[in-house]
Amino acid sequence: FNHGSNPNVQISFDAEGNCFAYTIDNVPAGALLTVSLGDPTNPTPLFAQYGFLYDDCKTLFCQAIHLQPQIDELGYEYKDLLIQTESGEIAYKVWDIFLYKLLLENDPDSASAFYTACTTNDEKTKE
Repeated sequence: FNHGSNPNVQISFDAEGNCFAYTIDNVPAGALLTVSLGDPTNPTPLFAQYGFLYDDCKTLFCQAIHLQPQIDELGYEYKDLLIQTESGEIAYKVWDIFLYKLLLENDPDSASAFYTACTTNDEKTKE
């Protein structure tokens, strides 16, 4: 099965562990069978890391898995770390995690102030 944000196959298991695949819609002969490998509204780190996104997705998840400690510290979730595929717009929380990491490495006092600004939604201080 391939990944699809609008899957046409549902997978289930019975008590003995047998796997069953059922089509959700009428699937034309020769069409790809797809399942969802994650919830696109709240992707898991695995989903974001490997980029299982269907071609028609309007957004991409920032693959900043290496910044997991900063994501957790700031209280952000992967669903907040989006890049718009049509406009190229990058969600401000993506910029926040990268800047926070740089500040932690180079200016701990500013990192502390930036952390407070992020967690209190103080956009003026963040600027």
